[in-house]
Amino acid sequence: MIIDVAFLIILTLFFLLGYKKGFIFEFFGIFITLLSFYLSNMLYPFVSAFFTEDKGTYLDNAKIFAGITVAIFVILFIVLNLFKRFLKLIKLKRLDNILGGFLGLVKGSFLVFIVFIILLLVSKTDQKLRTTMKESISVNIISTYLYSYSDLFPEFIKDTLTEYKQNNDEKKFRNDILKELENNDEKPKVENENNR
Repeated sequence: MIIDVAFLIILTLFFLLGYKKGFIFEFFGIFITLLSFYLSNMLYPFVSAFFTEDKGTYLDNAKIFAGITVAIFVILFIVLNLFKRFLKLIKLKRLDNILGGFLGLVKGSFLVFIVFIILLLVSKTDQKLRTTMKESISVNIISTYLYSYSDLFPEFIKDTLTEYKQNNDEKKFRNDILKELENNDEKPKVENENNR
């Protein structure tokens, strides 16, 4: 429940920030975020090889990828701020704020996905968090509908996400079959009662 509320707060906050900033700023904000992850994914193997002799631990790889991403994001954010005055001149009137809000939601969903990845990594060693994640409605939604974001991450993260998604899909499939079997068992009872 706590995870669901936190994710809802993030999405609401990003919608409001996007609404305030407008479409143009949010568009370029999303662009530099996605470009940061894309470039980080490309540079990660080279930088990782420089810092670790072998493949390194999962945590080392995550730190290296996060460091590269933050560095690239900061550089691109500085470049974007150099053009801020020019971007303020571009307005789409009424639609600017509404479209900005929706792009803010997209940006917020990406942040929620990143938080989901962090929770997933931490849950490998924390049983309480793992249980909380299993009970969360939003975690199931994220693993199903935001999975396409995983293409922006290196293989070691993609593999973890794929494994989690497969486990969730299998559990959902089993639960659906059990519910269907329970429903089928209840139908004859109802028919017998109606025949009396």
